[in-house]
Amino acid sequence: MTRATVLLAAAALAVACAAVADYDSAARDLSGERETKVHALNEENFERLTQAATGATTGPWLVAFCNAVDYECRRLKRLMPKVATTLVEESEERGRIPANVALVDVEESPWLAKRFGLSHVPAVLFFQLGVMYYYQSSSYTAEKLVNFAQSGYRSAGHSHVPPEPHVADSHERTFLIACAVVALMSGILYVVDLLLQRSRSAKRKLKAR
Repeated sequence: MTRATVLLAAAALAVACAAVADYDSAARDLSGERETKVHALNEENFERLTQAATGATTGPWLVAFCNAVDYECRRLKRLMPKVATTLVEESEERGRIPANVALVDVEESPWLAKRFGLSHVPAVLFFQLGVMYYYQSSSYTAEKLVNFAQSGYRSAGHSHVPPEPHVADSHERTFLIACAVVALMSGILYVVDLLLQRSRSAKRKLKAR
């Protein structure tokens, strides 16, 4: 076995291990929060846990977007555990998979509010199969929210879930900064070289006189 083959095999193994670790992490996050039945979502874990843009593996999600100070937000937060419990109980009776229930603090995750075009809070969205449905009532009760998650969303306004915006990680930011520094230094060297050429040209003209 050549050295190149060994390196390729090691790289493939590292990628596979990273994928398994990421999957296990998501599974632990979900299972760990199921005891409370209301998940805390933020900019870092939203797409990984919900798979909202693809509608892939984790089922439908009823998500309330709130802040810490608004009165309706505080009241809605207190309702969400009851909503989650009711969804689980009624889904078990009907032999269905219940919707996941979650909260997002828009003050801690402003990019999520921007991503979904939310101009005010509280706001409730239902995510399923790559589509998001808007809870359009100004009345927030456990009964209405449960109904919305079970069937009411079908008659609600909706749109496709926008893709997750790419946010550069620390390595990418370092690379971009390095590129910017190199570009800046190249520009400075070019200007200095241009000035030197003009200076030498001016001196030659003076000597020629």
